[in-house]
Amino acid sequence: GKADRGGGKGNVGGVVLSGGLRLLMAPCCHHRCEWGDFCGRSFLETECGLGKEDFGSLAAMCGWATGALGERQELGFKAKRILDIARVSWLRSNGFPEAFLIKFTDRKVSPENVVIVASTQRKKSVSL
Repeated sequence: GKADRGGGKGNVGGVVLSGGLRLLMAPCCHHRCEWGDFCGRSFLETECGLGKEDFGSLAAMCGWATGALGERQELGFKAKRILDIARVSWLRSNGFPEAFLIKFTDRKVSPENVVIVASTQRKKSVSL
């Protein structure tokens, strides 16, 4: 069927097809996230035991992925993935049963090398 292309702020794109809604999000600037605006709070609280008082530190650590070296850099990448997994969890709980992370290039090419793909339809393969 005919597609309506939806947009959004930042690096979010969506396409509405007769088969449902599909999203592609390229998260970046994790260090700028704030607790009150973050959609994955429930996951962080229930699965990670992290709350509002911990969130600022976790978000700040994300900056280490691009601004530090060695062990701190690795911790920065892990902090970014925690936030991305929390976002995927939120999507799955809010009408996007097919939501997952995809690494699209090597970290050496770009440290922002993961996208979130989500669909309202359950499928083995989601095409955007």
